[in-house]
Amino acid sequence: MNYKNGFIPLINAKTHAGFLKNMHEEDVMDDFEYYRIPGFNPTKDSILIQNEGNSMEPTVMSGDILICQTQRNLDHVLDGSIVILVTEDAILTKRIYKHEDDRYFWTESDNPDESRKKEIKKSDIHQLLMVMGKVSNVLIPHREMAFKGKMQFFEESLESLSREVYLLNKKLKNFKPNLKS
Repeated sequence: MNYKNGFIPLINAKTHAGFLKNMHEEDVMDDFEYYRIPGFNPTKDSILIQNEGNSMEPTVMSGDILICQTQRNLDHVLDGSIVILVTEDAILTKRIYKHEDDRYFWTESDNPDESRKKEIKKSDIHQLLMVMGKVSNVLIPHREMAFKGKMQFFEESLESLSREVYLLNKKLKNFKPNLKS
């Protein structure tokens, strides 16, 4: 089983670091389960990685299987792509953007609770894997997504209304009627 027959190795979460350091050695590839994904034509640089964590929710859920391909030229990364970044310290799934300084990228999570942009030096990236697709066992009901959106809207509206009431109270306290009529 290999990419020529349409099979891709699955790298589970517990073997990420060791695999990614040695992924191009032939004997390493024998240690993994292989799968064929309908509608996807793999290359020798294609791998499946199980996502861990919630930084990319709701786009990528913990446990999703990401279909990835190694990107060797960092200058060919498309703005806004979802990637897996392998650094000395971590394996991160992030959305990536071009930086004003071409020695860096901006990274960002899709999860609104973690959406702060961060810089990463290109020289700190040992490997960059483009996420080409995913296999998921999680279906988020449309109603649940709509409910989350409505709740966020109501929270923002309530916060705005609260600011308006505060400003009106402040104006009323400073209001001095003109009784000269």
